[in-house]
Amino acid sequence: MKKYLLLSVFAILMMTSFAQTTKKIAPDFTAITMDSDTIVLSDLLSQPDQYVLLEFFFNESQICQETSPAVNDAYHRMGCNQENVFFLSVNVGNDSSQCRKYM
Repeated sequence: MKKYLLLSVFAILMMTSFAQTTKKIAPDFTAITMDSDTIVLSDLLSQPDQYVLLEFFFNESQICQETSPAVNDAYHRMGCNQENVFFLSVNVGNDSSQCRKYM
C-alpha cells in the first residue's frame, strides 16, 4: 500500500511538472457547443481586456463534480459571459446528452 501511495504521488508530481509552459499566447482553437454553435478562441479574445477561463471536465470525475459548483458560481458572479470574462467548459469523454444530464 505504501508503494502504491508513493508511486501515485510521484506520478502526480511528474504530470504537473510537465504541464508547465512558458508560452504567453494561447494557441487558437475552434469548439462546437452542445447547441452546434461555433466558438473561436481568437474571436473571444479580440476585444481588449477580455479573458477566457477554460475548464476541462469529465462527468464521472469526483473532482469535477466537487469543483463544478464553484465554477458555476464564478460564472454568475462574473456576468454570465456578458462581461470581460468568458467561461468555456470543455468536456472530455462524454457526449452532448450526457453533458446535458450533468448540467
